[in-house]
Amino acid sequence: LLDVELIFQNLKTLEYWESRDIEVVPSKEKLLLEAHTVVLLPTFHTKESISLLGKSLDYINEKMIDEKLLTGIRDAGKMDLLINASAREGLIDREALARHLEEGWLVYMGDELPPEDDPVLQQSEAYLTGHIAGSSKLTKQRIAQNTRALLEKVILQLRTGSPLDRTNGYVVNVLNEHLRPKSGWRSESGSIQEVRILLTDLFDIQTLDFPGLERSGDIRIVIKDISSSFPSEETLIKEITDFRPHILMIRTRTTVTRQVAHAVETIHELSFLIRPGVGIDNAYEAIAPLSDAGVQIVNEPYGNSFSVGEITTHMILNGITKTLLAPGPT
Repeated sequence: LLDVELIFQNLKTLEYWESRDIEVVPSKEKLLLEAHTVVLLPTFHTKESISLLGKSLDYINEKMIDEKLLTGIRDAGKMDLLINASAREGLIDREALARHLEEGWLVYMGDELPPEDDPVLQQSEAYLTGHIAGSSKLTKQRIAQNTRALLEKVILQLRTGSPLDRTNGYVVNVLNEHLRPKSGWRSESGSIQEVRILLTDLFDIQTLDFPGLERSGDIRIVIKDISSSFPSEETLIKEITDFRPHILMIRTRTTVTRQVAHAVETIHELSFLIRPGVGIDNAYEAIAPLSDAGVQIVNEPYGNSFSVGEITTHMILNGITKTLLAPGPT
Protein backbone atom coordinates (compact mmCIF):
# COMPACT_ATOMS: atom_id res chain seq x y z
CA LEU A 1 0.00 0.00 0.00
CA LEU A 2 1.29 3.48 -0.86
CA ASP A 3 0.28 7.01 0.05
CA VAL A 4 -0.84 8.80 -3.12
CA GLU A 5 0.24 12.22 -1.76
CA LEU A 6 3.89 11.24 -1.97
CA ILE A 7 3.79 9.48 -5.33
CA PHE A 8 3.89 12.64 -7.40
CA GLN A 9 6.68 14.13 -5.30
CA ASN A 10 8.71 11.04 -6.18
CA LEU A 11 7.88 11.58 -9.87
CA LYS A 12 6.30 8.15 -10.24
CA THR A 13 2.84 7.72 -11.73
CA LEU A 14 -0.09 5.71 -10.46
CA GLU A 15 0.46 3.36 -13.40
CA TYR A 16 4.06 2.78 -12.31
CA TRP A 17 2.99 1.43 -8.92
CA GLU A 18 -0.15 -0.35 -10.08
CA SER A 19 1.87 -2.24 -12.72
CA ARG A 20 3.79 -3.70 -9.77
CA ASP A 21 0.59 -4.92 -8.10
CA ILE A 22 0.77 -2.18 -5.47
CA GLU A 23 -2.51 -0.70 -4.27
CA VAL A 24 -2.43 3.09 -3.94
CA VAL A 25 -4.47 4.74 -1.19
CA PRO A 26 -5.29 8.46 -0.76
CA SER A 27 -3.51 8.99 2.58
CA LYS A 28 -1.18 7.39 5.09
CA GLU A 29 -4.05 7.24 7.59
CA LYS A 30 -6.11 5.05 5.25
CA LEU A 31 -3.04 2.94 4.56
CA LEU A 32 -2.40 2.34 8.26
CA LEU A 33 -6.05 1.59 9.02
CA GLU A 34 -6.42 -1.00 6.26
CA ALA A 35 -3.17 -2.96 6.43
CA HIS A 36 -2.53 -5.98 8.66
CA THR A 37 1.24 -5.44 8.72
CA VAL A 38 2.91 -2.06 8.30
CA VAL A 39 6.61 -1.46 7.64
CA LEU A 40 8.01 2.01 8.32
CA LEU A 41 11.00 2.79 6.13
CA PRO A 42 11.15 6.55 5.49
CA THR A 43 13.98 9.00 5.97
CA PHE A 44 13.31 10.75 9.27
CA HIS A 45 12.23 14.40 8.87
CA THR A 46 11.30 17.08 11.39
CA LYS A 47 9.93 20.59 10.81
CA GLU A 48 13.47 21.89 11.00
CA SER A 49 15.01 19.37 8.63
CA ILE A 50 12.58 19.84 5.75
CA SER A 51 13.41 23.55 5.52
CA LEU A 52 17.12 22.74 5.53
CA LEU A 53 16.75 20.03 2.89
CA GLY A 54 14.27 21.91 0.71
CA LYS A 55 11.37 19.50 1.11
CA SER A 56 7.63 20.11 1.48
CA LEU A 57 5.57 19.80 4.67
CA ASP A 58 4.34 16.40 3.48
CA TYR A 59 7.72 14.94 4.42
CA ILE A 60 7.42 15.70 8.14
CA ASN A 61 7.10 12.35 9.89
CA GLU A 62 8.22 12.97 13.45
CA LYS A 63 5.81 10.99 15.64
CA MET A 64 3.75 10.09 12.59
CA ILE A 65 2.46 7.14 14.62
CA ASP A 66 0.77 8.83 17.59
CA GLU A 67 -1.92 8.06 20.17
CA LYS A 68 -4.81 9.10 17.93
CA LEU A 69 -3.62 6.99 15.03
CA LEU A 70 -2.83 3.95 17.18
CA THR A 71 -6.30 4.14 18.76
CA GLY A 72 -7.85 4.28 15.28
CA ILE A 73 -5.75 1.32 14.14
CA ARG A 74 -6.79 -0.70 17.17
CA ASP A 75 -10.47 0.11 16.67
CA ALA A 76 -10.26 -0.73 12.96
CA GLY A 77 -9.22 -4.23 14.02
CA LYS A 78 -6.84 -5.06 11.17
CA MET A 79 -3.21 -4.22 11.96
CA ASP A 80 -1.47 -6.37 14.55
CA LEU A 81 2.17 -6.10 13.43
CA LEU A 82 4.11 -2.82 13.20
CA ILE A 83 7.69 -2.94 11.90
CA ASN A 84 10.06 0.01 12.10
CA ALA A 85 12.90 -0.82 9.70
CA SER A 86 14.18 2.76 9.50
CA ALA A 87 16.21 2.62 12.76
CA ARG A 88 14.58 5.91 13.79
CA GLU A 89 12.50 5.74 16.96
CA GLY A 90 11.40 9.36 16.45
CA LEU A 91 8.83 8.21 13.89
CA ILE A 92 6.65 6.93 16.74
CA ASP A 93 5.25 8.44 19.94
CA ARG A 94 6.99 6.02 22.30
CA GLU A 95 4.69 6.55 25.26
CA ALA A 96 1.64 5.88 23.11
CA LEU A 97 3.23 2.82 21.52
CA ALA A 98 4.11 1.39 24.93
CA ARG A 99 0.53 1.80 26.14
CA HIS A 100 -0.90 -0.01 23.14
CA LEU A 101 1.67 -2.79 23.33
CA GLU A 102 0.66 -3.30 26.93
CA GLU A 103 -2.95 -3.76 25.80
CA GLY A 104 -1.77 -6.85 23.94
CA TRP A 105 -3.27 -6.32 20.47
CA LEU A 106 -0.06 -5.22 18.74
CA VAL A 107 3.39 -6.70 18.09
CA TYR A 108 6.24 -4.26 17.44
CA MET A 109 9.59 -4.97 15.79
CA GLY A 110 12.36 -2.52 15.01
CA ASP A 111 16.07 -2.04 14.43
CA GLU A 112 16.42 1.24 16.28
CA LEU A 113 18.71 1.95 19.24
CA PRO A 114 16.43 3.65 21.78
CA PRO A 115 17.71 5.18 25.04
CA GLU A 116 17.58 3.14 28.24
CA ASP A 117 14.52 5.00 29.53
CA ASP A 118 12.42 4.27 26.42
CA PRO A 119 9.12 2.81 27.73
CA VAL A 120 8.90 0.46 24.74
CA LEU A 121 11.85 -1.52 26.11
CA GLN A 122 9.69 -2.70 29.01
CA GLN A 123 7.05 -4.29 26.77
CA SER A 124 7.04 -8.05 26.15
CA GLU A 125 5.63 -7.62 22.61
CA ALA A 126 8.47 -5.31 21.51
CA TYR A 127 11.37 -6.98 19.69
CA LEU A 128 14.42 -4.83 18.85
CA THR A 129 17.55 -5.96 17.01
CA GLY A 130 19.64 -2.82 17.32
CA HIS A 131 20.78 -0.98 14.19
CA ILE A 132 22.45 -3.92 12.45
CA ALA A 133 21.14 -3.91 8.87
CA GLY A 134 24.21 -2.10 7.55
CA SER A 135 26.74 -4.09 9.57
CA SER A 136 27.11 -7.31 7.59
CA LYS A 137 30.28 -7.94 5.60
CA LEU A 138 28.45 -7.94 2.25
CA THR A 139 26.61 -4.70 3.03
CA LYS A 140 29.78 -2.93 4.12
CA GLN A 141 31.35 -4.05 0.88
CA ARG A 142 28.46 -2.68 -1.21
CA ILE A 143 28.52 0.60 0.69
CA ALA A 144 32.28 0.86 0.22
CA GLN A 145 32.00 0.17 -3.52
CA ASN A 146 29.48 2.98 -3.95
CA THR A 147 31.41 5.31 -1.64
CA ARG A 148 34.57 4.69 -3.66
CA ALA A 149 32.73 5.75 -6.84
CA LEU A 150 31.52 8.83 -4.97
CA LEU A 151 35.03 9.63 -3.72
CA GLU A 152 36.42 9.47 -7.27
CA LYS A 153 34.13 12.34 -8.27
CA VAL A 154 34.70 14.32 -5.10
CA ILE A 155 38.48 14.01 -5.36
CA LEU A 156 38.38 15.11 -9.00
CA GLN A 157 36.62 18.32 -8.00
CA LEU A 158 39.05 18.93 -5.15
CA ARG A 159 42.00 18.46 -7.51
CA THR A 160 40.71 20.40 -10.53
CA GLY A 161 37.89 22.64 -9.31
CA SER A 162 35.70 21.33 -12.14
CA PRO A 163 31.93 21.00 -11.53
CA LEU A 164 30.98 17.93 -9.53
CA ASP A 165 29.91 15.17 -11.93
CA ARG A 166 26.51 14.35 -10.47
CA THR A 167 25.01 11.90 -12.96
CA ASN A 168 27.62 10.13 -15.11
CA GLY A 169 27.87 6.62 -13.68
CA TYR A 170 27.34 6.87 -9.94
CA VAL A 171 24.61 9.43 -9.07
CA VAL A 172 25.90 11.88 -6.45
CA ASN A 173 23.26 13.05 -3.97
CA VAL A 174 24.24 16.51 -2.66
CA LEU A 175 21.73 17.12 0.12
CA ASN A 176 22.42 20.84 0.60
CA GLU A 177 22.80 21.92 -3.02
CA HIS A 178 19.92 24.41 -2.64
CA LEU A 179 21.81 26.12 0.23
CA ARG A 180 24.78 27.09 -1.94
CA PRO A 181 26.69 29.91 -0.19
CA LYS A 182 27.35 33.21 -1.95
CA SER A 183 31.07 32.54 -1.96
CA GLY A 184 30.55 29.11 -3.54
CA TRP A 185 31.57 25.66 -2.44
CA ARG A 186 35.06 25.30 -1.02
CA SER A 187 35.81 22.35 -3.32
CA GLU A 188 35.44 24.55 -6.41
CA SER A 189 38.77 26.28 -5.74
CA GLY A 190 40.58 23.14 -6.94
CA SER A 191 44.39 22.75 -7.22
CA ILE A 192 44.66 20.42 -4.22
CA GLN A 193 47.54 17.96 -4.48
CA GLU A 194 46.94 16.07 -1.24
CA VAL A 195 43.52 15.00 0.05
CA ARG A 196 43.10 14.26 3.74
CA ILE A 197 40.16 12.06 4.79
CA LEU A 198 39.01 11.62 8.40
CA LEU A 199 37.10 8.38 9.13
CA THR A 200 35.06 8.36 12.34
CA ASP A 201 33.19 5.07 11.90
CA LEU A 202 34.02 1.56 10.70
CA PHE A 203 34.36 1.19 6.92
CA ASP A 204 35.50 -1.57 4.57
CA ILE A 205 38.96 -0.07 3.98
CA GLN A 206 40.03 -2.81 1.59
CA THR A 207 37.10 -2.20 -0.77
CA LEU A 208 37.46 1.59 -0.54
CA ASP A 209 40.93 0.98 -2.00
CA PHE A 210 42.57 4.31 -1.24
CA PRO A 211 45.81 3.34 -3.09
CA GLY A 212 43.72 2.74 -6.20
CA LEU A 213 42.03 6.12 -5.74
CA GLU A 214 45.46 7.73 -5.53
CA ARG A 215 46.51 6.17 -8.82
CA SER A 216 43.30 6.93 -10.70
CA GLY A 217 43.06 10.45 -9.31
CA ASP A 218 46.77 11.26 -9.65
CA ILE A 219 46.77 12.63 -6.13
CA ARG A 220 48.12 11.78 -2.68
CA ILE A 221 45.55 10.62 -0.11
CA VAL A 222 46.19 10.71 3.64
CA ILE A 223 43.79 8.78 5.88
CA LYS A 224 43.19 9.16 9.59
CA ASP A 225 40.95 6.51 11.12
CA ILE A 226 39.56 7.24 14.60
CA SER A 227 36.83 4.59 14.47
CA SER A 228 38.36 2.48 17.26
CA SER A 229 36.66 4.65 19.89
CA PHE A 230 33.37 6.56 20.13
CA PRO A 231 34.01 10.12 18.85
CA SER A 232 32.59 12.58 21.37
CA GLU A 233 31.81 16.16 20.39
CA GLU A 234 35.03 17.38 21.97
CA THR A 235 37.08 14.63 20.33
CA LEU A 236 35.59 15.29 16.91
CA ILE A 237 36.37 19.01 17.12
CA LYS A 238 39.95 18.30 18.16
CA GLU A 239 40.54 15.71 15.43
CA ILE A 240 39.17 17.98 12.69
CA THR A 241 41.14 20.96 14.00
CA ASP A 242 44.41 19.01 14.24
CA PHE A 243 44.12 16.92 11.06
CA ARG A 244 42.40 19.57 8.89
CA PRO A 245 40.64 17.05 6.58
CA HIS A 246 39.20 17.88 3.19
CA ILE A 247 36.64 15.08 3.63
CA LEU A 248 34.89 13.98 6.83
CA MET A 249 33.30 10.52 6.52
CA ILE A 250 30.76 9.42 9.14
CA ARG A 251 28.09 6.80 9.67
CA THR A 252 25.30 6.36 12.22
CA ARG A 253 27.51 6.34 15.30
CA THR A 254 28.94 9.83 14.82
CA THR A 255 26.87 12.92 15.54
CA VAL A 256 27.95 16.21 13.97
CA THR A 257 26.39 18.86 16.18
CA ARG A 258 25.91 22.56 15.64
CA GLN A 259 28.79 23.14 18.05
CA VAL A 260 31.08 20.95 15.94
CA ALA A 261 30.09 22.78 12.77
CA HIS A 262 30.72 26.21 14.26
CA ALA A 263 34.01 25.10 15.82
CA VAL A 264 35.43 23.94 12.49
CA GLU A 265 34.19 26.80 10.30
CA THR A 266 37.74 28.15 10.13
CA ILE A 267 39.12 24.81 8.94
CA HIS A 268 38.98 25.95 5.33
CA GLU A 269 40.24 22.65 3.97
CA LEU A 270 37.04 20.86 5.05
CA SER A 271 34.98 20.68 1.85
CA PHE A 272 32.80 17.57 2.11
CA LEU A 273 30.81 15.77 4.78
CA ILE A 274 30.12 12.31 3.38
CA ARG A 275 27.59 10.02 5.05
CA PRO A 276 27.59 6.49 3.57
CA GLY A 277 24.03 5.36 4.28
CA VAL A 278 20.62 7.00 3.93
CA GLY A 279 19.89 8.94 7.09
CA ILE A 280 21.58 12.24 7.74
CA ASP A 281 19.64 13.10 10.90
CA ASN A 282 22.82 12.70 12.96
CA ALA A 283 24.03 15.87 11.23
CA TYR A 284 20.81 17.92 10.90
CA GLU A 285 22.10 20.52 13.37
CA ALA A 286 25.22 21.02 11.28
CA ILE A 287 23.61 21.46 7.86
CA ALA A 288 23.04 25.23 8.03
CA PRO A 289 26.43 26.30 9.43
CA LEU A 290 28.37 23.87 7.24
CA SER A 291 26.45 25.03 4.17
CA ASP A 292 27.18 28.67 5.01
CA ALA A 293 30.85 27.75 5.25
CA GLY A 294 30.83 26.12 1.81
CA VAL A 295 30.88 22.44 2.83
CA GLN A 296 28.90 20.07 0.61
CA ILE A 297 26.94 17.33 2.41
CA VAL A 298 26.55 14.06 0.53
CA ASN A 299 24.99 10.74 1.50
CA GLU A 300 25.27 7.32 -0.13
CA PRO A 301 21.72 5.92 0.00
CA TYR A 302 22.06 2.86 -2.19
CA GLY A 303 24.59 0.46 -0.66
CA ASN A 304 22.56 -0.98 2.20
CA SER A 305 19.25 -1.39 0.35
CA PHE A 306 19.55 -5.17 0.05
CA SER A 307 20.36 -5.71 3.72
CA VAL A 308 17.48 -3.47 4.82
CA GLY A 309 15.22 -5.58 2.62
CA GLU A 310 16.61 -8.75 4.17
CA ILE A 311 16.13 -7.67 7.77
CA THR A 312 12.64 -6.34 6.97
CA THR A 313 11.69 -9.68 5.41
CA HIS A 314 13.05 -11.45 8.47
CA MET A 315 10.95 -9.26 10.76
CA ILE A 316 7.81 -9.82 8.68
CA LEU A 317 8.25 -13.61 8.68
CA ASN A 318 9.11 -13.68 12.36
CA GLY A 319 6.30 -11.31 13.25
CA ILE A 320 3.52 -13.10 11.41
CA THR A 321 4.34 -16.35 13.19
CA LYS A 322 3.35 -14.51 16.37
CA THR A 323 0.24 -12.83 14.98
CA LEU A 324 -1.14 -15.60 12.78
CA LEU A 325 -0.91 -18.14 15.58
CA ALA A 326 -2.42 -15.81 18.17
CA PRO A 327 -6.05 -14.79 18.79
CA GLY A 328 -6.87 -11.43 17.27
CA PRO A 329 -7.97 -9.71 14.07
CA THR A 330 -5.89 -11.91 11.73
